[in-house]
Amino acid sequence: MINKRESLSDIAYKKIENMIVFSKIPAGCIKTEKELSKQLDIGRMPVREAIIRLSLENAVRIIPYKGIYFPEIDLNEFFLQLETRRVLEALMAGKAAKFANSHEREELLTLGDQFRDAVLDNNVVLAMELDNDMNKCMEECCRNPFIGHALQPLYLSGRRLYYRNFYSNRQSTLDIAYAHRELAHAISKGDEDAAVNASNKNIDIIVQMTRSSIGTDIYKVNNL
Repeated sequence: MINKRESLSDIAYKKIENMIVFSKIPAGCIKTEKELSKQLDIGRMPVREAIIRLSLENAVRIIPYKGIYFPEIDLNEFFLQLETRRVLEALMAGKAAKFANSHEREELLTLGDQFRDAVLDNNVVLAMELDNDMNKCMEECCRNPFIGHALQPLYLSGRRLYYRNFYSNRQSTLDIAYAHRELAHAISKGDEDAAVNASNKNIDIIVQMTRSSIGTDIYKVNNL
């Protein structure tokens, strides 16, 4: 039997996450649980569970007696996340290249091509959906669910930054698209070393894109 409350909690989480990523909730604002529940048309308990989950990912901060605070992107924190992602994503890429079956290799190759095409077509929403699909496919391919569980809380800030830079930093978003395609091809061929190199290359591009964003007024930077 499906637990309806857990299902609604997942829906609330995804909706609030997308509102954060696509700037539907402005950084720096405070909302109450009641306001979010009404806005999402979802009960307060599932919303509360989603907010707790987001707070554990440092996406929101719960302020007692005031509400839920939606912070700016903290680049210092984001670079620490990238440091962690580099290790975990390289591990996942290598294991995916080793353990993926023929159907998964073909699926990942298709997703890599579709992601590149979405970026070339300037379709940021589709590109981000395909990026998420690639992550899920690789999590399955690597045969180690703990890698995916560890990575999941680290993606939200990256999605926010990617969305905000999609049009303003076109070269970096194109480079990320081709790095994803290179990663998909390496895994499809079962080349573990090439998969790890492509994964690291993707992180390098994200680091470069992030550093080029310093100085804009949409990020919080402390002693960087």
